[in-house]
Amino acid sequence: MLICRPRKKPDVYEFRQSILNLVLSCPVEGGNPPDCQLCEYRNLDLRTRFEWVQGLTLDEAQGIWATHEKCLMLKKCQKSR
Repeated sequence: MLICRPRKKPDVYEFRQSILNLVLSCPVEGGNPPDCQLCEYRNLDLRTRFEWVQGLTLDEAQGIWATHEKCLMLKKCQKSR
């Protein structure tokens, strides 16, 4: 028998934690590629980056994560050519 569980409600804290990792460096190229949506934030000091991420709303965090996912897929496809 298949048991369907209700989908977990998106959690802003989980998105923020993931974005904190992204504002340290690019997970694909490393460093701070200029075409990244987070480029300007990576140039800030760590405390300011942390405070910025902690202030994100769920919608903002989801938007940043969605853009990251698209970029990640694009860069993986480009590397595989």
